[in-house]
Amino acid sequence: MTIDLRPPDASKLDAPFDGRDYRLYVAVTNRCNLACPFCSTYSAPTGTTFITLGQVLAHVPREGKYQVQFEGGEPLLHPDIGEFTMHFSHEERCTRIIISTNGSLFPFKLAGKKIDENASRVALRSFFSRFPARMTLKVSLNHHLLGHDPLLFEKAAFLLKCTAGTGIDLIFNLRKRNDPAAGHDEALERAIDEHGLRGATNSFFLQRYGRNSNDENAEHPFIVGTNWCTVNPDGSAWGIDLIGRSEAMRRLG
Repeated sequence: MTIDLRPPDASKLDAPFDGRDYRLYVAVTNRCNLACPFCSTYSAPTGTTFITLGQVLAHVPREGKYQVQFEGGEPLLHPDIGEFTMHFSHEERCTRIIISTNGSLFPFKLAGKKIDENASRVALRSFFSRFPARMTLKVSLNHHLLGHDPLLFEKAAFLLKCTAGTGIDLIFNLRKRNDPAAGHDEALERAIDEHGLRGATNSFFLQRYGRNSNDENAEHPFIVGTNWCTVNPDGSAWGIDLIGRSEAMRRLG
């Protein structure tokens, strides 16, 4: 399957605009606490591959500024993710550190079926203390996560409130099914507005690759810009070849 190249969409947060610093997209592990049926990297709770800092550093460009995005799998399952981010926070050429997460491991505290805001605020502050003061969090929102957690959007709104005015730049990535039978997930769009998340949210339709390869309603795979490289948990680099990277992730143990 071919991959289309599209121009940046200025309406999207963190769009790879012309002139953006080179970015490494590092899948630090193929382990995930969930197994989303549309996962582009075939991640699962049974994943056993974890990248080392040395393997990450082997792909840092020799000169010029760059950014690094840690993803997965679920990056917060990597025991050294805090160490990774702190290391790059001291690298002068690294201009941005991003963690892309499903958000389910944030330590929210509940009181019955509601968020205990005081206890959650304390727990979240402690959780983020092992990361750099300045970084970007990309948190996923989708129908599968909502099925696992009815408080998904309430937690997102609270997280947005807690990170306001801090060094954490919070972006929600809403991934939708382009399926008439699911109403194109317009209910999720309404939830975004109802919880005041619109200004911090990117909205996309799922692409047709990875576990979603057989979804005839999904968007044809595309990339935006070429000034980046993907790296898998075994240290292999796949450049801008999203499908090759995905299939390599499928083969990992």
